[in-house]
Amino acid sequence: MHYCCWPCVCDTQDYIRVDTKNVTLANAFERQLHFAVIGNPCDDRVQLSVPFVQPFDQRMTSIADLAREVHCLEDGILEGAILSDHGYIIIGMLFDSQHAVTAGASGDATNATDKLAYPTPGMMSTAARFDESGRRGYQDEREYRWACVDRARNGYNSGVGEIFRKVC
Repeated sequence: MHYCCWPCVCDTQDYIRVDTKNVTLANAFERQLHFAVIGNPCDDRVQLSVPFVQPFDQRMTSIADLAREVHCLEDGILEGAILSDHGYIIIGMLFDSQHAVTAGASGDATNATDKLAYPTPGMMSTAARFDESGRRGYQDEREYRWACVDRARNGYNSGVGEIFRKVC
């Protein structure tokens, strides 16, 4: 995934999951694709109005105040949302990496879940193979492990703060 900022790495690890959706393609074939998904904030719409302290300026607010575009339909579905096969809110499509596809049933690339001995946020890692663009450099989200722990200890006082965490 691509992130706008490092705190999004932490929120992604905590709240974004992968689910499938069967999609009918233009050639009328159906294909199962993988998507990044979050929970449905409308499952408990009352929570959208519950006040919380915003970590940046210590003011009381709510999701209803901060995210006025979040609307729940009568049937408990987020207005305008596309749902995955298991009813989660789709927020983005994931594309298969050849390395992950050949890695086995889990879809994890080799060593992808191992802890790093000396995580260094922002460090560039090098992929074993080039992708179609010829690029090999990437940032491994595991490098942010301790930054995420520190952010949690400090009340999620960076990135978008509590709002994403409350919506999910």
